Amino acid sequence: HGGEAPDAEPPGPGAVADPLLAQLGAAAGGDPSWRAGSGDDEVVEVTCARTGRVGAVPLSAWMEAFRLVRHQSLQVGDVLQSLPGIDLVEGGAELYRPGDEGVVTCFYREERTGEERMQVTWLRSGRKSDESALWMRWFRLLPRSRAS
Repeated sequence: HGGEAPDAEPPGPGAVADPLLAQLGAAAGGDPSWRAGSGDDEVVEVTCARTGRVGAVPLSAWMEAFRLVRHQSLQVGDVLQSLPGIDLVEGGAELYRPGDEGVVTCFYREERTGEERMQVTWLRSGRKSDESALWMRWFRLLPRSRAS
């Protein structure tokens, strides 16, 4: 699920924030997520909240293509929803499937790799999963007023 352009249209001037808008990838500090592209180009990765598709926009031009609606950083107690096509089955047991909601229960650093990770408890299955803290390719953050 990487490398495809988001299918959401960029908002026009004066557009109202839409739940289907493409969310800018955000690092833990709430800054747009970027990575090195080909050559010296840096890109911002954009994940469409409706489809889960990921695209990349040159860092120098992202403000021409998208409008930043809000910074996103997770906290314990936040509710995530798995994006279309994202599920997890371990040992024959389904932890979550597309559209499932889960609550972030803690953050930790993986000792072997130093990777930032989080534990999520899934509401439907009641099971827990360990996820990367770089979560925007797989989940979307539900607004606190919409979380169930």
